[in-house]
Amino acid sequence: MPPELYNNIAVLHHLDGNLAAASAMYEKALEKSNESGQSATNESNQLSALRNEQSNFSIHYNVARLYEAKGEYAKSEIIYEQLLKRHPNYTDGKNPYLIYLHFMQLFSIWIH
Repeated sequence: MPPELYNNIAVLHHLDGNLAAASAMYEKALEKSNESGQSATNESNQLSALRNEQSNFSIHYNVARLYEAKGEYAKSEIIYEQLLKRHPNYTDGKNPYLIYLHFMQLFSIWIH
């Protein structure tokens, strides 16, 4: 099963409040995403590699949201910071925490 399906199943569990099941499915999604990323390393698989990057981003974003739901804010912050380093222009208007981190990153650059 592709990683996107595991991610979607995890989101459904997450929305239902079943955080343990969501966590297990996110882990499976990351595992599958890493497997497909390893097979997409040559140039003829650039499109596959791009899909893998997008899938990985989505899964990691959802894992960060899961950590927030579990009250593990330090873990979610680490993931959000990593996502913003890889994609500095990405902000999701539905997630004030990610926006906060984005502006803190911009502010720190402005100060220095």
